[in-house]
Amino acid sequence: MTPIDPPSIHTATSLLQIQSALDALSTRNASLTAALDLHLANRAVLDTELRALSTHRARLIEAGETAGRLGEVVGKAGRGAESVGARVRNLDLEGQRVRETREVVIATQDLKDAIQELTAALEAPVPDYTRAISASERALAHPRSVLESPFAAAVVPSEAAPLLPHETIANAGEKLVGVVEREFWAAVKTGDSAAAEKWIRIFSRIGKPDIGVSVYQKFIVDLTVQKLKSITISTTDPSTYPTTFGTLLSILAKLLTTHTPIIASTFDTHSALEIAQKLQNEGDRRGALILNSHWEERGVERAIVRARGWGWERLTEAFTGMEKKRGLGVSVAQNALKGSLSAAVSRVASPAPGTGVRRSLDARDREGGSVEDVLGAEDVRELDLLSVELGTFLARWNAYTGYVQQKVEIDGISTVLAESALEKKVTERVLGVYVELTTHLLRRNLEKAFVMEEKLEQITSVVDDLFYITKSLLSRTLATGDVRAIRGVASGFRRILESDFLGIARRRVSSGAVTERCVWVNNLHTARIYLARVIDELTGRALSPEDVKEVLEELGGGVKGRIEGVCGEGVRGLFGGFIRGGLRGVVENAFAGVDYTSSSTGPSNVGTRFSKAYGSLLAPLSTTILPPLLTTLLLTHVLPHLSSLLTQHILTLPIRGEINLINLERDARAIVAIATEHVGWEGRALLRGVLEVVEGFGEGVEEGGEGEDGGRG
Repeated sequence: MTPIDPPSIHTATSLLQIQSALDALSTRNASLTAALDLHLANRAVLDTELRALSTHRARLIEAGETAGRLGEVVGKAGRGAESVGARVRNLDLEGQRVRETREVVIATQDLKDAIQELTAALEAPVPDYTRAISASERALAHPRSVLESPFAAAVVPSEAAPLLPHETIANAGEKLVGVVEREFWAAVKTGDSAAAEKWIRIFSRIGKPDIGVSVYQKFIVDLTVQKLKSITISTTDPSTYPTTFGTLLSILAKLLTTHTPIIASTFDTHSALEIAQKLQNEGDRRGALILNSHWEERGVERAIVRARGWGWERLTEAFTGMEKKRGLGVSVAQNALKGSLSAAVSRVASPAPGTGVRRSLDARDREGGSVEDVLGAEDVRELDLLSVELGTFLARWNAYTGYVQQKVEIDGISTVLAESALEKKVTERVLGVYVELTTHLLRRNLEKAFVMEEKLEQITSVVDDLFYITKSLLSRTLATGDVRAIRGVASGFRRILESDFLGIARRRVSSGAVTERCVWVNNLHTARIYLARVIDELTGRALSPEDVKEVLEELGGGVKGRIEGVCGEGVRGLFGGFIRGGLRGVVENAFAGVDYTSSSTGPSNVGTRFSKAYGSLLAPLSTTILPPLLTTLLLTHVLPHLSSLLTQHILTLPIRGEINLINLERDARAIVAIATEHVGWEGRALLRGVLEVVEGFGEGVEEGGEGEDGGRG
């Protein structure tokens, strides 16, 4: 509620209103009086604070005046200090100029003494060249600013040496060059390498490093030519060419590692690279001659043409299955031509566990055997020998370049080797041919392996022969130390293994009799094991660089995946062609005549009948296929399909009474035990659904009573 204002005394109309107005005025008067009293009480405090402010103001004014006077003093001092600093800097500059002038005077005096000594040593009746060389080196130790300065031009010339200092030194150098060069060649002629090295270093001391480099280049070229002349090539022995090539590179490596560091330390890196280039050029010419001679004498081009023109008739027959018309064994006429295969190669047994004693691939290596046949056996031996020679060339070249790069620690030496003509020649006439011939040899031996295929225990000889030669050729390629060759050969091998070998294997596992298909599924399983063993052994070598290991692992991983894929197709084909159709009959035969509705039904012989029929169905495979593959077949295909068939069949059975349910459960467990005898808990897990269906019938009987049908719902 809004308060009511008291009436004004001027508008009051009654005594009561007048009294109320007077009371209100009295109240306001008391309030104003109290406020005035409060202000008067605080005035003393305010006066004290004002007096304090006045005092501080006076002090601040005084401090400002003092600061102004100090600023004037400091300004004067600063201007004085700046003036003193400028004078000090001028004095330092003058002192520096004096010191520099003193150093120039001292250097010029030393230059004059050196030139006088140089002139005296050369103008003596018997010139003292050792003293002259020392004096020349002493004079050349001064910078060009001293040698060609106007002060030196005015002070140094004398009656004995009237020319300018640098002209006198140059003329003396021309006289000393002949002496030093003569002494150098004399030391070379006598075979005194220490003296020769001493004299070649003197060229820099007398200011003629370019002449020293030229002299050393001539020396090193003559030395290289002389040493290389001793290399002879004999065409009677094919191994002479790689041996001669290795001898050439050994000489070059020794010359490069001996003389290039001398030039680098005596002159400079650029001069050392020039010497290395000269040496490499001489080696290029001689090396190209060796490679060209090998190319012509060994008929490399003709060998390439023969390899490219090979018809691959037997390999084509293996693809199309025509070799069956010829028979799997080798004829008597073939044996007469090629000799006994067992004498050349002692076969190994299957690598699968539990198949008997097996010798390793290393044992086959030590036997030194090789696979032959009558189709171009001599040609294969010739190509193999040529491949060995080319691999030796590559090994020698890579060993040479690696050794030189390691020993000659000069930037640019790798470029000299990489851009050399011999590197291009090796790439052109060795590397590419080696990769092509080595790849051809693997495919040729694969063809031989199929021609000479023999039945061993659970595999055929193709796998042993193929991976024996694969390991041999890969080992040979690794020995070259050439990453390019390793990559090329690995790529070719992968193409052959995936296209040819697996192409034929895919046809073998998808058609034919059950025994042949099982054997080739075994071959693929064994091939995967052999390949992994070969790759692991080769990548485990300590000298294999990481990029080589990567190439081998790519080869092994890629081919292994393809082998597993084709092997899986073979296992799936065995199931679909020989087991799937008969498995339904096995299930139906096991339950035939069994009545699960009669109250007088006793134990049945479902398990016995299933065991007999199931064993007969799997017998052709279980006695031929390798145990790991049999396990894969059961777990991947047979048991899942059996589970489906059993479930479907049990769901169609009429069942009545708890006793019959117990009998059914006993029969189902017997079937599960028989079917999973060789696969353990993994198989039982696959058939678990069958037992769960039977257990579901038991729950239905308990809920619905014994009189209800536990079968079809």
